[in-house]
Amino acid sequence: MIQLAEFEALAPQAPKIVTDNSEDNYVVTLDANDKPLSFLYDDEWEFCFIRKFTQGNPVTTVSFKGLHEDHRACVQRVLGGILTINAHNYSVSTMRIQVSNLTRIIRCLGTKDWTQLDSNSSFRGFKLRLSELSLSAQTIKETASTINKLYDLKLTSRLITRPKKLAKECACINKQVQKQHIAIPESIAKKIFSSAIKTIEEYYPYRSDLSNQFKHFYEKREEYLLLYPEGKPSKFTKEYKIKYPSKINISGFSVSQSASILAEIKTACLIVITGFSGIRFSEASSLNKSSYSVKKYIDMDVPIIKGESSKQQEGGVSKPESWITHPIVEKAIKLAFDMSEYVRQYCQINYAGNPKILVNINSLFVNNNIGNLNEKNLISPHPFYSYFSKIMTKNNIQASHADVKEFDLLNPIRKGELEVGGYLPKLSTHDFRRTFAVFLVRNKLGNVMALKHQYKHLNVFMSQWYANNSELAHAMDISLDTELQELIFESNIVVTTDALFEIYNSPTLSGKEGKRIQEERSKEEYKGSIYMTREEIEQRVRAGKVSIVKHPTGYCFSPSCDRICASNLSSASCEHEAVTREIALSKVPIRERLIKKISYLSNDFGSMANILTSMKLEVEAIEEVLKDHGIKFIFPNNITN
Repeated sequence: MIQLAEFEALAPQAPKIVTDNSEDNYVVTLDANDKPLSFLYDDEWEFCFIRKFTQGNPVTTVSFKGLHEDHRACVQRVLGGILTINAHNYSVSTMRIQVSNLTRIIRCLGTKDWTQLDSNSSFRGFKLRLSELSLSAQTIKETASTINKLYDLKLTSRLITRPKKLAKECACINKQVQKQHIAIPESIAKKIFSSAIKTIEEYYPYRSDLSNQFKHFYEKREEYLLLYPEGKPSKFTKEYKIKYPSKINISGFSVSQSASILAEIKTACLIVITGFSGIRFSEASSLNKSSYSVKKYIDMDVPIIKGESSKQQEGGVSKPESWITHPIVEKAIKLAFDMSEYVRQYCQINYAGNPKILVNINSLFVNNNIGNLNEKNLISPHPFYSYFSKIMTKNNIQASHADVKEFDLLNPIRKGELEVGGYLPKLSTHDFRRTFAVFLVRNKLGNVMALKHQYKHLNVFMSQWYANNSELAHAMDISLDTELQELIFESNIVVTTDALFEIYNSPTLSGKEGKRIQEERSKEEYKGSIYMTREEIEQRVRAGKVSIVKHPTGYCFSPSCDRICASNLSSASCEHEAVTREIALSKVPIRERLIKKISYLSNDFGSMANILTSMKLEVEAIEEVLKDHGIKFIFPNNITN
């Protein structure tokens, strides 16, 4: 048994342990008045009074109800021990995972005696049974982490030092690679965002009317069900629409028991908020009506949203977080909040004594179906996922050949999952988050953000925001989403690796650096093989041994160079430039335009000799690049002499 003195020394801010009737059935959590609430051997541990949760996070309990009677007390004792050592480092969600892991270990071990893990023969049997469960690599690694917690508690001498190796041995072969969330092709993203913005603009003027309409609908529905307890709600809905025609004259609008139209509108708000900031659903659900603001930075108005994040925080305790966003988000926030006013009024009356409900009612994404409302579904991301799919089918957002090509490039692990004429294989708020990060790195975010207003400059601000420990965030005295910063950094690694893989293994190269690479690649040891694998390139990029910057004329391999090469002469003069065939082909129309300009200036402006000479040299430089790549060109007029 863990002693009170040990607990207080290790976790002085944790609830004080007292004993109940049973010798070791100590208090795990307290209520709002610091009275014992949950004991070690209770069916549930309730944390809502001793933890601050992110608004919108309904997970406040750890349940042991589903555990086998023989295993329950053993699991509870171990989890209690883990909390004694790491009381503030565990979120409720993590505790629930630990319960699952401990149960799994007992099942695969065939006993509650943790010392059986010490024996190599028992451990081999454990691994065999673990592999028969067809689990993902991530679940195996989490199980290994829990075994290490048993080691920390001195319940076993088995320490898993290589969890990845265990995952490789025991994970289902089809689940070895954890598929990344998708990055959406640009044209598909534009259509999704355009559709969401259209919905927001359409319903924004009616946001209070929407709340009043559904408040009246549910009040009349309650009266009907009191008069006719056996009555059919569908019959009431039909009669209501006839008796109380809607003042909201928008095609497709209709009241219903499930408030499905409000869920559809709110999905549009969620798409715009997450798509133009990169925040998660849990963070979006922490937003309220006052979350949007505008900050002055030099002579610019920078739109900001402020919320809370519990990700990577000790014990899952939330902290304030800020994100740069797009001005259309202000309308999305106001619309989502105001049209749900009737839900807040309903909860304040009907759930007056329920802190779990009341703490979350100011969230933008409360469930609008008050006919089917409870603690678990007050705020949940799952209903939105079906509406994500509906938005694509309703607006016929299907993939073109170009979309499929871009999808496969952005999502190599998912290559082949998107087909021409098909819809995205999946869509979630995490996919919008990854799309945000990838677009920011690939300089496409400006294109998408310009859908409604010309706010391409926000791409520059966001690049500064998530780079170099964010000097911009420091200057504006605002906290930063560091995990999103890491996601953008990882996206940058992937983009750089992809570009270098293309360069190093391109059949033809030009530019001085390109020719040096080609010469190195022509050596006997590389013939008939890949010059450098993607893994080797990624290692070099992460180690800082190689970096590139894409300029209009090619790729620059000099990290210290601060010059932007815009003239095609750089291909002949710069020691650090490499030009791929794709970039070479883009120079063909540039060359043709230059020739037309030269012809025009030669006839009418003979005095402009210096400009003509510069243009002719640029044409010659382009032609050398085209020759290096074997690209044929026609040049009827002799302008080089």
